[in-house]
Amino acid sequence: MKPLIIINPVAGNSQTEFNWLKIKEILDLNKFEYDHIFTEYPKHASEIAKKEVEAGRDALIAIGGDGTYSEVVNGMMSAKQDGATLKFGVIASGTGNDFIRSAKIPNDFEENCRRIINPHFVPIDVGMVEYKEKSENKKYYFVNSVGMGFDAEVIARVQSGPKNGSGTAPFVKALLKVLPKYKPINVGISIDDEKFVPYKIMTAVVANGSYFGGGMMIAPDADIRDSLFNVEIITEMPKTKLLRVFPSIYKGTHIKQKEVTQKVAKKVVLNGPDFATIQADGEVICHGPITVTVVPGALQMMF
Repeated sequence: MKPLIIINPVAGNSQTEFNWLKIKEILDLNKFEYDHIFTEYPKHASEIAKKEVEAGRDALIAIGGDGTYSEVVNGMMSAKQDGATLKFGVIASGTGNDFIRSAKIPNDFEENCRRIINPHFVPIDVGMVEYKEKSENKKYYFVNSVGMGFDAEVIARVQSGPKNGSGTAPFVKALLKVLPKYKPINVGISIDDEKFVPYKIMTAVVANGSYFGGGMMIAPDADIRDSLFNVEIITEMPKTKLLRVFPSIYKGTHIKQKEVTQKVAKKVVLNGPDFATIQADGEVICHGPITVTVVPGALQMMF
């Protein structure tokens, strides 16, 4: 079965529909065989991916940004059977581009096309979040990171309003509005089933990839191919200091601060309060306690 290309036409400030014309030209000139479909509403990419994998398709390519990639991976993983080999490719056409930074893929759709036409497959890890929603057990998959704390509150703010700007700009604007009222939260964190350790956090991020928030290197040592999470815990600090330290996140040098604790893990439990917002790959997914587990080599990435 041919690979299916899932295109989010509104990604990249609605530039993806225009970019698709050039992408299609490159693929067709190289006689690359594929099927394609446009998404029509939020979460549609996840629905398409799930349906296609259930029907036996084993290769999906996402055109868009981090949200599109995350949706496609969620659909693929929710339908993936034990032992199945699924292939995943991306053609960059978004604004944040955190996943391609983490995967070390060029932000160049023409170069991405060349990699899709003649792919080199590398296994990548996927993170799985388990939580409860109205007493029902739920799962959500992510490729970059999941977080509890001010980052999740900032994401919630971004989602609740119009998205003005690209890259990290919407995140920074929302941060400046959220931070003055933000109160650190008490969380118990368990690493690889060890006993819970109490923290009063500004944020706790379980990172599969290095980047989030449109270019912030939250976990400089994270690698989507090492079968491990990097856990970044930022404990309570004066908000004035947080604002002063904030620019260092882009270079990953924030980890030198005494309030930053780093761990590596295959499984992390964040036993936070019910009201604590949880974000995964830049989307608010739930509230309260979560269990996060790495799924090693879950997908074969087209590099």
